[in-house]
Amino acid sequence: VPIDVIGSPDVPQLTPDLIGLYTLTLPLAHSTELSSFKEDIAWFDTPVSLFCMEDTNGVNGGGFAMLEVKLRDVDMAVAVLNGLKHKYPGLEGDMTGVHSDILPDKETGLFTLCFADIKRKRYKATLEKFKLYSKQLPLISRGLGADQVLVAFHVKEEAVMALRDNLENEEFPKLHVASVSRS
Repeated sequence: VPIDVIGSPDVPQLTPDLIGLYTLTLPLAHSTELSSFKEDIAWFDTPVSLFCMEDTNGVNGGGFAMLEVKLRDVDMAVAVLNGLKHKYPGLEGDMTGVHSDILPDKETGLFTLCFADIKRKRYKATLEKFKLYSKQLPLISRGLGADQVLVAFHVKEEAVMALRDNLENEEFPKLHVASVSRS
């Protein structure tokens, strides 16, 4: 067994995110890489989510796209990482807990989620859905992307519950913690 294989005793282990999923990321160099990567991931397992997000926080140089894959099972996430890291050299697993929390936006103090409104739910339907998780109405706004919608909560636990309950909801695709609420 190679020394650098994730899962070996001497190698750091993957850490779960705030709802218990395991995160793999890949800087996106070419759009052709996206379909190939999706096929390769699907060969291993169906991910909970796989989407492209812009790195606006400068964590990875800032301003370019990152593919983010969420998997339920740590062993499967390790298998994907070990099985694809040579084909995709930038593929990394979260071993530091960077996805293990949702932080308040530095400007607003709100805990913000984001989704792609390709189902055209718009403001009213989005508010109706996400107000169920909050004592105080969440702030619903348009994001920078064409279909991007931001849902901001005043209380962290409400945002976490909304994310957990709707992560796989087809009405609110690609739901994730917005870059403004990441570490």
